[in-house]
Amino acid sequence: MRRLLFLFTLAGTLLYAEQKIKIAAAAGYKKPLQEVIKAYRQEGGSPVKAIFGNVRQISVQAKHTDIALLIGDRNYLSDQSGLAFDGFTSLGSGKLVLAYPKNTALTACSDLAQERVRAIAIAKPSKAIYGIAAETFLQRSGLYETVKERLRIVATVPQVTAYLVANEVDAGLINLTAALANEKKLGGYLVIPQQYYEKIDIVAGTLPECSRSRDCQTFLDYLRGERAREIFKKYGL
Repeated sequence: MRRLLFLFTLAGTLLYAEQKIKIAAAAGYKKPLQEVIKAYRQEGGSPVKAIFGNVRQISVQAKHTDIALLIGDRNYLSDQSGLAFDGFTSLGSGKLVLAYPKNTALTACSDLAQERVRAIAIAKPSKAIYGIAAETFLQRSGLYETVKERLRIVATVPQVTAYLVANEVDAGLINLTAALANEKKLGGYLVIPQQYYEKIDIVAGTLPECSRSRDCQTFLDYLRGERAREIFKKYGL
């Protein structure tokens, strides 16, 4: 009987050990989060499984799976995701930039109006927070009517970045995090002044699954810590 009890206890322990904290994040924050997770594991933290996609996509997934943390823009998560969060942990402020490929040189945002800038990639406003920010910037700057026929709208910021790296567009509006992660592959970038779009507060939204998990609470504490903050700051947050 004792042997049977020991085997059941051992099996339960092994099952617990193999469980992973599941998080989902906006695709534009893949690199910094992967670096944070790697550092967390190196310091003895529990396994973390991360999925990435546009904010609408990961919000839908969170409704039907055991995702514990959802990382993205606070305004969208709290007001439009349809999810009930137990709280939010701020990771930093998102910043919009105008990036350009190696075969192009832009010195000011107004350069978008020039005829040589024939294709401008942005993320889809209905699916990505930086798509909303890009559209808002174009409208507030008075550039929208001039460039609207030249816009190439794709699903996510990583897709915009891929077009820039491949020299398939002359400019793209992405977040600073993506620009820094791909700095050597780009021609350069210009930071868009905050007045041209609404503030973007990037947070980790705590879902009920996290509140029930000691490991998730430990990972959340790590996100608030100095090492994670250093990594997020390095990526422009």
